[in-house]
Amino acid sequence: MRRIESGKIELVRLKANLSEILEKTIEVVNYLAIQKGITFTLGTIPSVDLSVDLRRIEQVFINLLSNAIKYSPENTRVTIKTNIVELNARKMFQVQVIDEGYGFTTEELTDATTPFGKAYTRQKQKRAIQGTGLGLYISRHIIELHGGTLEIQSDGANRGTQVEIRLPLDQ
Repeated sequence: MRRIESGKIELVRLKANLSEILEKTIEVVNYLAIQKGITFTLGTIPSVDLSVDLRRIEQVFINLLSNAIKYSPENTRVTIKTNIVELNARKMFQVQVIDEGYGFTTEELTDATTPFGKAYTRQKQKRAIQGTGLGLYISRHIIELHGGTLEIQSDGANRGTQVEIRLPLDQ
């Protein structure tokens, strides 16, 4: 967190295949999903090579997927969708992680990507889940350092969450 706030995170960019990274991170967190009876639904992933800091992008995907699992009731589903989209005349690789979990209230969404955002949780079932409240904050900054965006949407408590990241294809 200190390095983020001081602007001292340096990216070590390499060409990497995003579909391979996503598949690898699903394997990493799959044991958590199995413990809760949560299944992954993964659509076709475009085979795209991007210039990214592999370790940091894996960190983001692991955080998003493990959050989707942790903050979802047992026997639900986490859906991962990917696509190539255009945003402000730039082609972007889009990843959506959609869960059927506890969701966010409007107030919680405001604080979701702030440091220790979990401290602002208003839902009892979410308070019982261990975590620092730094994952989304760090993930958002990593994606922004790559020239991308991270957005969170939820229709309210117990209505699931959709986290969407977009990474530029032209870097």
